[in-house]
Amino acid sequence: MHLREKTLLGAACKSIVSVGILGVLALSAPLASQAQVLQITIFDGTNTLVVVDNAAGDSSPASGIVTVDTALTGPFALGANSVVSSSFSQTASTSSLTTAGTLNGLAGSPTGSFTVTSSINNVNVPTGLVRMFSDTSTVAFQTTPAPNKGTDTNGVDTSNMINGLSTFDTPFTFNATGAATESGSFNGPGFIFLNTGNFAITSKTAINVFATGKSQWTTNSVLSAAAVPEPGMVALFSSLAVCGSMVGLRRLRRKK
Repeated sequence: MHLREKTLLGAACKSIVSVGILGVLALSAPLASQAQVLQITIFDGTNTLVVVDNAAGDSSPASGIVTVDTALTGPFALGANSVVSSSFSQTASTSSLTTAGTLNGLAGSPTGSFTVTSSINNVNVPTGLVRMFSDTSTVAFQTTPAPNKGTDTNGVDTSNMINGLSTFDTPFTFNATGAATESGSFNGPGFIFLNTGNFAITSKTAINVFATGKSQWTTNSVLSAAAVPEPGMVALFSSLAVCGSMVGLRRLRRKK
């Protein structure tokens, strides 16, 4: 191999490897911390109530937990002991958003249709780049006639928009039959997504509340680092393989 060819090949390989290393470091480096917003939004088709963690309407003094109870009976026709709560937890490799609600009907009031959304933004799983989303849902009714139902939809928003659902798992719907007590559960198939920035986790429940009945639900959304090769590492290894092949080919031609 001529000196000039060696020099050009060496420079090219160094550039490729340097770019690959910088890419891996950039993609796997944790993002600067940003303020998170955890909130619950309740909508009945007319009235909207938004409660943010540690703000007005949140009866839980703990950070990372929002509980809405007495604030529900103001704008909505709901019975006593109605409550919606959401909590968020974070480790080095997982993030979890759990939401539970109990909405009691109010005698003399018509059937209500509620949409309850819990969401948190600026979530970042530090380990790895590929995210695995999994979720579970449970919907239960007491003395609620058909065709009332509850539908849970859980997912993420990769644009980091609060209440956003740019990617979501298969929704779960459970229909009431009028039995004294009835419930259904569902484990979503889950999904994976490539994330290079902060994202939001959102759980949305659309549920009917009968005048003398009780509607309940629980959802749990978990984000974890998936055990698959990261694109940055694949790109780096591919770059090294290309350089090695180029060197080997040059040597083979020289021997001929």
